Amino acid sequence: AAAAAAAAAVGMGGVNLSAVLPNATSSTMLMLKNVPTSFSRAQLIKVFNEKFKGAYDFLYVPGDFMGSNGSASRGFAFINFRTVKRAQQFTKEFDQKKMSECFGVVVNESEDKPCEVQQARLQALQKSIERLQAPAKESKVANSPLEKATEKAGWYPLMFGQDGEPMPFPLLSPHIAGAKASGTPSSRR
Repeated sequence: AAAAAAAAAVGMGGVNLSAVLPNATSSTMLMLKNVPTSFSRAQLIKVFNEKFKGAYDFLYVPGDFMGSNGSASRGFAFINFRTVKRAQQFTKEFDQKKMSECFGVVVNESEDKPCEVQQARLQALQKSIERLQAPAKESKVANSPLEKATEKAGWYPLMFGQDGEPMPFPLLSPHIAGAKASGTPSSRR
């Protein structure tokens, strides 16, 4: 079902998060805080797949493009579970457990913060993904637009099939030249 929704969304030229993840609710879409910033999306998938492979259909690990120039995460992740039961099991597994316990990282005591699991705000998540997917703005840094797009790609959200295999995530909104910053819906053209 997730693959069909993603394919339909791509064909539509951009849609909202609820069309791509129709079963996502505040009970299944979780935000995990205090993820090691050194962890890549691939490393998180490996940790999550130990006990939850096939149980989640979406993962987004925002990259830190300001402070680390895209080489580190911002220390949190969004994950959507197929069922409320599995979301609750994930919460028990990660909430209020130290980073070192959850991720097997060695950090000094002051940095070994407890992870926090909370319900994600779906509208804020959609806006965050739209900003990530927006064309790179020219900056004074020597990076070309191609370099910026490549740098962002490792932090794009992923969808997952029932088998736990990753699939690409579609664009959420069309990027129309001259569209208002507030995000004019494509249906009003």
